Amino acid sequence: MGKIRTGILGGFSGKVGTVIGTRWRTLDVMKSLPKKTSKPPVRSQIDQRNKFGLITRFLGAVSEVVSKGYQSGNKLSGPMNEAVKFNLKEAISGVSPLFTINYAKLKLTLGKLDSPQDLLAVPVLGRKVAISWAYDPLDFNTENERLERSTDRASIIIYDETTDYFLIPSTAVRSAGKLEARMLSKTIVGNTLHCWFYISSLDGKKVSTSVYLGSVKAIA
Repeated sequence: MGKIRTGILGGFSGKVGTVIGTRWRTLDVMKSLPKKTSKPPVRSQIDQRNKFGLITRFLGAVSEVVSKGYQSGNKLSGPMNEAVKFNLKEAISGVSPLFTINYAKLKLTLGKLDSPQDLLAVPVLGRKVAISWAYDPLDFNTENERLERSTDRASIIIYDETTDYFLIPSTAVRSAGKLEARMLSKTIVGNTLHCWFYISSLDGKKVSTSVYLGSVKAIA
């Protein structure tokens, strides 16, 4: 049974006959009931579901980053949907049914801020990862731009592939030129750590496109 929320001319929720009324973001929408079928899914449908599940699970673990990193996309679909759409197309490798995420092509953020040059990730004693980058105020054209970019936040995301967890440590200002992160105790010597880097404005409204820095091995 459907329920009318705002009078006979307003939106409704629930099932009425062969349609369903619901609210999606700020819109009242009506959609038809899905058709029942006894046909088993074809290989292409199974492959698409597997790819979708692979990407959504991975991005869901860093949803906080994705929410910030894809906020300039389609406002109706939302940051996570935009991130899934992009990476589903660009960041899946392998052949059916052995699909994998291509970490080098995966974009955790997608924006227009410029990334620094000479980005480097190296393992450090104590299960740490050190990130460094070039910073020169003269790379920016105006004094206002130099001031604004000097307050940008540099962030890294580290994925321990061996134990399947993410570390999103504290950020540093762009002008610092370096950032170091210590992995949790469940990361042991030899674990594979994948690293991404991105820049965001101080107010969080602008981001750079994330850069994959490769993988390193954790050292004691």
